[in-house]
Amino acid sequence: MVFKENDYVLLILKSDKEKRFFIRLQKDKELHTHKGFIKHNDIIGKENALPIISSLGKEFVVLSPRVDDLIMKSERKTQIVYPKDIGVILLRGDVRKERTIIEAGTGSGVLTGIMAMVVGESGKIKSFEWRNEFYETSIKNIKRFGDFISKGIVEIIIRDVYKEGFSPHKGDSLILDLPEPWECFKYLKDVLEKGGSFVSLLPTVTQVATLLEYMKDKFIDITVEEILSRKWKTEVKTLRPYDRMVAHTAFIISGRFVGY
Repeated sequence: MVFKENDYVLLILKSDKEKRFFIRLQKDKELHTHKGFIKHNDIIGKENALPIISSLGKEFVVLSPRVDDLIMKSERKTQIVYPKDIGVILLRGDVRKERTIIEAGTGSGVLTGIMAMVVGESGKIKSFEWRNEFYETSIKNIKRFGDFISKGIVEIIIRDVYKEGFSPHKGDSLILDLPEPWECFKYLKDVLEKGGSFVSLLPTVTQVATLLEYMKDKFIDITVEEILSRKWKTEVKTLRPYDRMVAHTAFIISGRFVGY
């Protein structure tokens, strides 16, 4: 691929691969780093993975960002869903083509964008968010993953689902990133197809215990999972785990709706 204006790119400092910079290419703009500046014009028109030299003679590699780069570099006004959790959410939530996914708690829009990539043009994501201040941020982040909003794949609805529910929207799966997901259970039979998948993200054991009490008569195949991720250093002579890791972010609770 060849980079063009408005593309997102990732620059990695070759002498220190922990130093990376995420930018959107704009004509006549410059990226200023501790290792010198780089002109955007020098990247526009170049091919992916080519080296580029800064004003101080330091070599960077310019790359098209992967999905995990887009996630971690998303603008945040709330906690994002981490890459280590997203894979399990997609699987437990049965997120795939030709599915309609109902989501509540759009937040930063990261999970929304990923789900839209998976369902594609044959699916729909109906995402509910009650906080108006997160709307613009979520739109901006979702657009990084693709043109899903203008194509009608993603619809963001500003509504307090605790009080107003999801009507007239109904889906194959229901994914809730809300502090009290059980408050939505009075709307379950109206929003979720029987046999449909349910996923909830919760940070504390107390919340999980409360949710499980509400789930026991309405769901089957209930699971509670916590995903831990630890990277290793890649230098052969010092091959070992890093001292720090991405540990607890959220519990992932899932089940299949069997009705009342």
